[in-house]
Amino acid sequence: MNSIIEQLIADFQETKLPELIRRNVKIPWLDNKIDTVIGIRRSGKTWFLFQVMSDLLAKGYPVESILYLNFEDERLLPILVSDLHLITDNYYRRYPLMRDHKCFFFFDEIHNIHGWEKYVRRLFDSENVHICLTGSSAKMLSLEIATSLRGRSISTEIFPFSFSEYLRYHQISSDIKRRPGKKRRAILENKLQNYLLEGGFPEIQNVKKEHRVRILQEYLNVVILKDLVERHQISNTTPLRYLSRHLFNSTSCLFSINKFFNSLKSQGITCSKNALHSYLAYFSDVYLFFLLVFLQILKDNEWLTPKKYMLLILV
Repeated sequence: MNSIIEQLIADFQETKLPELIRRNVKIPWLDNKIDTVIGIRRSGKTWFLFQVMSDLLAKGYPVESILYLNFEDERLLPILVSDLHLITDNYYRRYPLMRDHKCFFFFDEIHNIHGWEKYVRRLFDSENVHICLTGSSAKMLSLEIATSLRGRSISTEIFPFSFSEYLRYHQISSDIKRRPGKKRRAILENKLQNYLLEGGFPEIQNVKKEHRVRILQEYLNVVILKDLVERHQISNTTPLRYLSRHLFNSTSCLFSINKFFNSLKSQGITCSKNALHSYLAYFSDVYLFFLLVFLQILKDNEWLTPKKYMLLILV
């Protein structure tokens, strides 16, 4: 494992960062915080790290001050938490003078290693290093990361392309400082329609419809299987899948737990209302659906939360 980590560090130093579409997001870079980048799968978290690295180089930081490891690299398997010290050992052996300077360590998908938190906390406390982590949303929830890192982290969320980022990808100016003329307005309206139909996941841009649908279906299957079923140990997946299908077909519509519960019951599908409430929370945790809760004011000016929600899907 020692020689593999040494080789990966050397390989990154010789690799040119890829050209990328800039995202409208920045990480805080607080000296007393570990940065975590979270979001739905395939939203571009790794490429956002490359953007951050590119910005560091543009500010004059030497490439030697940057370390990047992707823990989904099969060459690192099976790496144990007891092996993680080899990262620091190899890096400072290669660049001993960097101990006197600020360094930036980027760990992609480090959550795959059981007990990684202890290594990251020790590294953060003992070295002059700014740490940035990414991971699949289910295992890198803001609350859980804050708990694991004992309040030392701050999260940055990465979503699929916003409309302005979508325009940037397709090389169309997103300048909104001035009112567009008829020609530009027509172009923007056409692109907005395409954006609403195709979504903002980076990988599906310029992909034919039949392939795009299959890719998005794979995204959904992985999120449900890996981030929901396996993580929460859901044995009866039928209600979960029915719920996700219903929400996909009813986006931006009012949703009632009671009505959906009765619908399942009429079809002979067993599921408690509490379970359905939990599933909705799980969907939000993995950035699949978001709930817009409508509040009403009672006569005594107290807030009342209704039993219906507006569902928004992020695709």
